[in-house]
Amino acid sequence: MKMKEKIRKRLSLSLAELAEKAGISTRTVRFYIQQKLISRPTGIGRGSHYTTLHLQQAQRVVKLQRSGMTLNAIRRAPKNRKMAMLRHLPPAPPELLVRAPIMRGIYLEVDANIGLPTPTVMNRIGRVCRRILLGKRVKRAK
Repeated sequence: MKMKEKIRKRLSLSLAELAEKAGISTRTVRFYIQQKLISRPTGIGRGSHYTTLHLQQAQRVVKLQRSGMTLNAIRRAPKNRKMAMLRHLPPAPPELLVRAPIMRGIYLEVDANIGLPTPTVMNRIGRVCRRILLGKRVKRAK
């Protein structure tokens, strides 16, 4: 085998291989492409394939999504550290949220742009929300 063929073979992944290596479903890969989070495959039709660049893009999206970022925020986020350091970022996008647990599976999200309440206020909000969800009477603030 020629050197170029070896490199091409090593860097060429099918949709299923890309999905498996990224730890997501093939449907999710297609969705990420549709949402422009991952580049379109190289080639056309049955000859289309994915490269390590596609794998890196998919892994980046998965990592950022698991850290709590929305897909819109991921789409707008700088693609690498150099860009992030060079770019002067405006105030946090509305998708930058602070999440506080209320009950199992229920969270309170606060937009970081409006400023964050103190921990005491967050705890009070959490207690009131829990009482409402449990159907208990809520005391009015004085």
